[in-house]
Amino acid sequence: MVVELTEEMRAYGLEALTEFRYRIWDASDVPRIRNLPPLAFKLLTDSCINSILSHFSQLETVDDLLPYINSFLRGQEQALFAEIQTLREKFNRMRVGLD
Repeated sequence: MVVELTEEMRAYGLEALTEFRYRIWDASDVPRIRNLPPLAFKLLTDSCINSILSHFSQLETVDDLLPYINSFLRGQEQALFAEIQTLREKFNRMRVGLD
């Protein structure tokens, strides 16, 4: 069953995944990534984030994320999937009015 995200959920997801992008960038020890801002290397771009949110209900496994990430995020698939799972829990609480 495909459940669309509300505008509030999308806004929250955009903010959370943008923060995730900066956490990955900040934790990187790869000079080519750290020497430039995250967007310079397209480290989880806004368009990727929007695609993830648009297909959110279809993201059931780490492999489901692969079409939405680029080479700069390789090795971070598990961390991104954990973030997706956290968002899923948050969205479920939002859907029933607990958040």
